[in-house]
Amino acid sequence: KPAVHVARSLLSTLTAVATIIVMTFLLLLEGPRMMASGLPILAPPLQQKVSTIVRDIVQALAGYMGGVVATSVLAGLVAYLALWALGIPFRGVLALWIGFTAMIPLVGVVLGVIPAALVGFIHSTPAGIAIIVLLLAFHIAENRTLGKRINARTIALSPLAVAVSVLAGLQLLGFLGVFLAIPAAGVIHVLIRDLWAFRHPPRSE
Repeated sequence: KPAVHVARSLLSTLTAVATIIVMTFLLLLEGPRMMASGLPILAPPLQQKVSTIVRDIVQALAGYMGGVVATSVLAGLVAYLALWALGIPFRGVLALWIGFTAMIPLVGVVLGVIPAALVGFIHSTPAGIAIIVLLLAFHIAENRTLGKRINARTIALSPLAVAVSVLAGLQLLGFLGVFLAIPAAGVIHVLIRDLWAFRHPPRSE
């Protein structure tokens, strides 16, 4: 029963994550048009500020989500090639799982590696050790290169801010909060940055 409960909770979380991804892309596509239709009711100075904030938020979220999806696809492809090279069975399902969990910050790599490692150890002890080393090495390399570049060009959060937001999301909403934490923190960062810029415009010399 505990195992069934955990499986159901995990399935519901993954379903919610997939739903959020689809809704986010739809919102990024239709959000600017919806916002543009509501801007005329605002005063002209406020229209410009709201339009700037919405544009910056859309750009940050679109860049972040695009980077996350690209990283997920890359992780799944690398995992499949590693599993194929080691002769580990069920490589398609395992690679799909690894690619999906790669979208979850921090804990996603652990969730993705565990099933692949278990199947690898059943296949052979060297294969189990090798798949753990390869996947962890890829995760570290991706965080230091592609992940850092995506973060710098989109949400622009420090590593400490990312860790704190993920922990807060975990406490509030569990694994779903972990997925939502970084985009939410990025939106808050954009709001604070733009509002500060509006209140403290650069002085012309």
